[in-house]
Amino acid sequence: MKIKCKLYFVLIGVLLTACSSSRFESKVSQENADRYINIENSNFSEKNYSPREAPTAKEDEVFYGDWIFKDVIASGSVSQNSDEDIKKIEGKRVFFSSDSVSFENKKINSPFYKKMNVSKNDFFNESYVDLNDLGIKKDYVTKVEVYLDSNYQNFWDSLGGEFYIKDNNTIIIDYGGDYFRLVRKISIK
Repeated sequence: MKIKCKLYFVLIGVLLTACSSSRFESKVSQENADRYINIENSNFSEKNYSPREAPTAKEDEVFYGDWIFKDVIASGSVSQNSDEDIKKIEGKRVFFSSDSVSFENKKINSPFYKKMNVSKNDFFNESYVDLNDLGIKKDYVTKVEVYLDSNYQNFWDSLGGEFYIKDNNTIIIDYGGDYFRLVRKISIK
């Protein structure tokens, strides 16, 4: 009887988690805004770049460029992808610049990027994945969201609409509970 009760609670927890989570959220809710902190200044901070405000060519964002889906490096407690689904994504390309973003046949012009630092604890609380499992040894990770408008209301709902910067040559995209490692097509130092 105890085993049945425990099993029911586990199943209910899994169902609630699966039903309540959404892969592509359009914006960060105000009550969670304080969870996205700038580690260096210890207060909420974000950088929002539009094409008109984008850094000069000399200061291009580290995530600008061509990226290739390589492999899954970690998975959350629930994965929506089969091995076949994962193989279909591996090798695909996503492109980011101040002028456009594209994934396969989906493209937007004049994207708006919203950057924020997410603490290690908050990342785990949202994903049940530790940053160490992603190869990130810092106490935070930089999250980037892509929007269609300067008010950050219309999220680009496609693969690449949200990602994490690991380093100059690696970004990470969560898709269906699986964390894909993407490598820059042409490495930079």
